[in-house]
Amino acid sequence: MNKTELIQQAAVKLGLPLQEVRYSLDAFLGVIGAELKKGGEVNITDFGRFYTRKMPQRTVKLPDGRSSVVLERETVKFKAFQNIRLYNVKY
Repeated sequence: MNKTELIQQAAVKLGLPLQEVRYSLDAFLGVIGAELKKGGEVNITDFGRFYTRKMPQRTVKLPDGRSSVVLERETVKFKAFQNIRLYNVKY
């Protein structure tokens, strides 16, 4: 499922206009992104945890046999909770 399909299904389930659901989802993702940029993490009860992790500098082999250095960087991780709750919300 992609973002457009998610928005369409949520709009049908909630009985809301697509644009309103799109704004809500964009706001939700924006809040998560802003918190991760600050170095924080986001825990969503019964779902999972978004957090950042520092990836160390490393050397990789390219297909043509040469080596290249990948610089240290931060990456976003998601860990689903073990007992993830599958929501079946009825409105």
